[in-house]
Amino acid sequence: MSQEVMSHSVVMDNSSMALNAHLVGMWLNFALSALLITYFVVPMARSIRQQAETINELREADLRQEQVLAVATLAAGTAHHLGTPLSTIKTLVSNALIRLAEDQSGKADEQTRPASNVSGKLSKDLQTIQQQVYACQSTLKHLVQQAEQPSLNSPPTVALYDFCDELIEQWLVIRPDVEADVRLPTHSLNPQVDWHNTLRLALMNLFNNSADASPTEVEIMFDWGEHEFRVDILDRGPGVDDRVKANLGKVPVSTKDSGLGIGMMISQSTISRHSGKVMLFERSGGGTHTQVILPIRNP
Repeated sequence: MSQEVMSHSVVMDNSSMALNAHLVGMWLNFALSALLITYFVVPMARSIRQQAETINELREADLRQEQVLAVATLAAGTAHHLGTPLSTIKTLVSNALIRLAEDQSGKADEQTRPASNVSGKLSKDLQTIQQQVYACQSTLKHLVQQAEQPSLNSPPTVALYDFCDELIEQWLVIRPDVEADVRLPTHSLNPQVDWHNTLRLALMNLFNNSADASPTEVEIMFDWGEHEFRVDILDRGPGVDDRVKANLGKVPVSTKDSGLGIGMMISQSTISRHSGKVMLFERSGGGTHTQVILPIRNP
């Protein structure tokens, strides 16, 4: 009887051990499967999420490019229509200056001196208008020449210092009302760049934004190394609201009552096409700090 009990106890122990071993094996199998799933599935999910984000970014970029293309088409038509009224204004201003000069030469006595002062101010204003008309005609002519080029992928090569110097000179002709503190680097490094003319216009748009915010307090600082170009534009304007800042460069948004909101969008798109970036920061003491960074590649 005792042998039967012992035999039955051994069988129970073996069954219990087998069950325990089975349970341990199931848990090990579960843990191994979980590890394998985690090892493969988590990176796959991350990759899929990154691909989805990339697709969304590409879609947004395509939409921005379509908006810029639409603006470019409208700009071409506008340039065509602006030629005639600008020529008319140019002729009228030239005739007014001639008549004013003749009128001043005929009024040289003491009694007409106050009127002469008024005439002098009017003459200066007319000369400023004439200068602006010449600048507009020059810009439109250059725009047509760029459009007629057989290839826009081979712009002329120019030294970076000359590029910045000519850029500021052109901008100050258009904005004689601005008092800007412009600083160019003093080091001898002067790489060659072959940037398209659209980049000049993009940078000038950013200059104008700061000048509109604070015409008498604009600072523009250029600097570059062997591989990177940077321009910092600082003003003392009211700054840019965070909500507006989040949409700048994506959709037409303007912080000015008379603005159309397309300048920043075009600038952002153009600089992005040159593999650069535009960043806006709050300036210490009030105002906006706009920073542009562009790579420098050997032409």
